[in-house]
Amino acid sequence: MALAVLLLSAVAPIAAPSASAAPALPTLVVNEVDASGAPQDWIELKNTGTVAVDASGLILKDDKAADRFDIPANTVIPAGGYASFEVADAFGLGAKGDAARLYLNDNTTLIDGYTWTSDASPATWGRCPDGTGAFGITQSKTRDAPNTCTTSTTPPTSTPTATPTATPTATPTATPTGTPSAAPLVINEIDASGDPKDWIELKNTSTAAFDASGLVLKDETEKSFTIPAGTTVAAGGYVVFDVADSFGLGKGADSARLFRSDGTTLIDSFSWTTDSAPSTWGRCPDGTGAFVVMGSKTRGAVNDCSTSTTPPTSEPTTPPTVPTALTWPGSPDVTTANVQNYFGTNMSGLAYELGTNGAPDTLRAIKNGPSTLYRLQKVGTQWVPVTTDGWANGKALHYADGTGDPDTEGLVVTPGAVYASVERNNSASGVSRPAVLRFDTTGTTTSINATIEWNLTADLPVLGSNLGPEGVALVPDAALVSKGFIDETTGKTYDPSRYPNHGAGLFFVGVEGTGSIYAYALDQTDGSKLTRLATITTGFPAVMEVQWDAEKSALWAVCDNTCGGQFALLDVAATGTTAGHFAVTTVYNRPANMGNLNNEGFVTAPQALCVNGSKPVFWADDDQDGGYSLRQGTIDCVASTVPSDPTPTATPTPTGTPTGAPTNTPLPATTFRATTTAGLHVQGSTISASASGLAPKERFYVRLQGTTVYTGTADADGVGEARFSIAANIVEGKQALLFVGSTTERTGTTATYVVAKSKSLGLTLSRSSVVAGLTFTISVKGLAPGEPLVLTYGGKRISVATAHASGSGSFAVKVTTPSSARGAVSLVVRGLVPTRTGNTVAVVRSR
Repeated sequence: MALAVLLLSAVAPIAAPSASAAPALPTLVVNEVDASGAPQDWIELKNTGTVAVDASGLILKDDKAADRFDIPANTVIPAGGYASFEVADAFGLGAKGDAARLYLNDNTTLIDGYTWTSDASPATWGRCPDGTGAFGITQSKTRDAPNTCTTSTTPPTSTPTATPTATPTATPTATPTGTPSAAPLVINEIDASGDPKDWIELKNTSTAAFDASGLVLKDETEKSFTIPAGTTVAAGGYVVFDVADSFGLGKGADSARLFRSDGTTLIDSFSWTTDSAPSTWGRCPDGTGAFVVMGSKTRGAVNDCSTSTTPPTSEPTTPPTVPTALTWPGSPDVTTANVQNYFGTNMSGLAYELGTNGAPDTLRAIKNGPSTLYRLQKVGTQWVPVTTDGWANGKALHYADGTGDPDTEGLVVTPGAVYASVERNNSASGVSRPAVLRFDTTGTTTSINATIEWNLTADLPVLGSNLGPEGVALVPDAALVSKGFIDETTGKTYDPSRYPNHGAGLFFVGVEGTGSIYAYALDQTDGSKLTRLATITTGFPAVMEVQWDAEKSALWAVCDNTCGGQFALLDVAATGTTAGHFAVTTVYNRPANMGNLNNEGFVTAPQALCVNGSKPVFWADDDQDGGYSLRQGTIDCVASTVPSDPTPTATPTPTGTPTGAPTNTPLPATTFRATTTAGLHVQGSTISASASGLAPKERFYVRLQGTTVYTGTADADGVGEARFSIAANIVEGKQALLFVGSTTERTGTTATYVVAKSKSLGLTLSRSSVVAGLTFTISVKGLAPGEPLVLTYGGKRISVATAHASGSGSFAVKVTTPSSARGAVSLVVRGLVPTRTGNTVAVVRSR
């Protein structure tokens, strides 16, 4: 397991955080960076403030958004003090080009950072003067001490590269003399409403004009907008850019960031988690203050701070995706599933069709630009286009009049038609046009016009042009009726007969900009009539795919890399305040060995492909990472019937007055509650688990990692008890236990954390040589979250009570060396299992 070592300056005593509250943005700067790798890359922070700063939980990154090192708990940096962190095991720093960035624990608010393009050998990059100056190559490495600046060298990155000085401009004063290392531009106002377009306003806070040509604007992703050549911002002036065609700004959660022309050196940024409606985000006071919700929109002018309101983002907030996510219910591994670089970017919705009469299965895939529908069949390990009936290169999709390029995102395949959810017409990409299109794909032509368009503009909230419908699913009427689904237009149980010509089900449309799903009855006559029956909150800031899972009789909602690739299962609640309405029952993380990809397509294979407890699942990557648009993995599946007991039981003799109903009548398909004893279980140990809400005497079984580990019968109160062993080959980490009742997919899910039986824990010291009587820090890695541990130092227990690991499986503690100690003193950590140990030695010397 990766190991990071924390080193603290000897002049910085480790103590509890000062009683003085740290400012909203800590007074910490990236002060020195060693990217040489000799012996390890490290980043030094300095506290430039007058009070101690608790840096616990702050995040260090390189130039990649996904790479991160979390500063350990109990890391306190005194006023004027230093702390350095070896980051090589979390991410390597490039000697000739990389970045060192410090963020708040929200992972979006940048505190400080530095980007370099050349090597600093044989010394380091460091601030000169120490703590306050610009970065240069220091005279020597001074880890945890003031930087040596007597012969520091100004780095090449101190000269802006955004505008080549050799290129004459129409305005000679555009580039001020002595341009500072950071451009005098700030993000000043942001409109993420999409009405009519998302825009970002910059302000020049200096007293000279500034040439902004080539600077780069981004949202929270790496999608970018490059400021056009010849863009000059007058002293104290403003400039505004419509960015909707490059990236959409989310109303609920997003960022606006300004970079130098290298696309990595951050100049300014702002992140938000709530809507600023009906106005904009803006700085108050204008140009210098913190961001607030403005009194009114003031595009290209001084901000209206007269009636501004402080946003909730002024304090760290928890993202809406906080339901505890379970481990992906299938293999942690995925494989690529298409010929490299074949499909290109913009792959979105997926649908799986079983072959009939011996024909091979078909995977349908839809691209959002240019709009293309593919029919794929598997050859070896790859899915390739069918070559007959005009499908060899996919089929182009158009609106009903034969024009346009619909931004087709989601996909539903029925026996009679193909349906696609659409955000806009790519031929007029700045205008929102949310819709569902119907296509007849039975012909042999290579271009298909829609037969019906249901335009959702008037029904949906105002959306950015690139923030519309991303996913669509068709849920059968029979399933909705059996679940007691409530029609929100009437407040009563859904009655399909109220909606003539709507077909056999409702269309559930997932919208990126709202993070919600909308249920529609779509009249199949001509598209002139549609009715929204429900609005469903997913808890995600964006929904990128929606799929109906017939096996689970539940709805999948998928969030892409915006949410770390999480998945939510939604079902109609049977009881409580949400009874009759879809609500989230379970959230899953992406497979552990799949990167945080921009997956906009997702589909599980039909139950017929369930083999040994697993069946295929597929993802479509909009960004074509590594040249691959399609990936395949597995998901747990269950048999349609419960295994019978080895020994048949006699039919019970009825007692009392018969009621006419057998005691084992299964309840309607629903989700019941499951629990497990204790949070941690060792490989090979016995575990107890139970489920409540079963029918009296209902048969059930329990599955772990796709294998049935227990079968039993619920008691008269509908409680099922299970007791079984954790196999030695069960992978360490959080594992889902699936209870399945005798009614198909009557499920309940809980989780336990499996701990490896034999494992060496990582244990390190902040200093291998310590002074008798002084305090130092030890760090332990590789524990399970919440795992009890015991620490001994020199044969004696360190703390009176047993310590517990943090949620990340790490633990740090301060230890004072006895004044009488000398020489090599052994330090040992013991985890939940006696064989889970780690040890190291501290060399103690006198003062």
